Amino acid sequence: MNSNLIYSPIGNQFHPMIYAIMVMLSIPFWATGGYIIATLIVVLAVAIAWKDKVVKVDIAQQKYKEGWFNSWRDLNPEGYLSVFPERESHVMRSRVSEGAFTTSSGYVNFINGRNKIHLHKAKSKEDAVEKALLFNEKWNCGVYDGMDRKWLK
Repeated sequence: MNSNLIYSPIGNQFHPMIYAIMVMLSIPFWATGGYIIATLIVVLAVAIAWKDKVVKVDIAQQKYKEGWFNSWRDLNPEGYLSVFPERESHVMRSRVSEGAFTTSSGYVNFINGRNKIHLHKAKSKEDAVEKALLFNEKWNCGVYDGMDRKWLK
């Protein structure tokens, strides 16, 4: 079954403030000499911060699982796949200079009515189209290119 699974990190598992709250919770333990408990809380916060939310897609059974705590869910065979690129721009400013860098990625979503499910995050639009066509081979559903606004399959 593992050969039919596709893993894709899609962001943080928890809200970013959870890590800050956990570190602030450890401060009283540091102050009162509970170094072991404080260290465990900080290590747990760092471990959780580095662990991304992962979407697992089972191609053979047309199911997906999102995150650590959710169960496997079926994908409705009446839906279609949507591919679209995303660009993120970051600007860094200092007193003497300004730098900007842009990253691009591609997403594969499963659309069924008004429900949109993120299935895969690729490094480029071409990789996302390739993954969507792989899903299409197994599921026989349509593939829509959101950027060019045309049906690929």
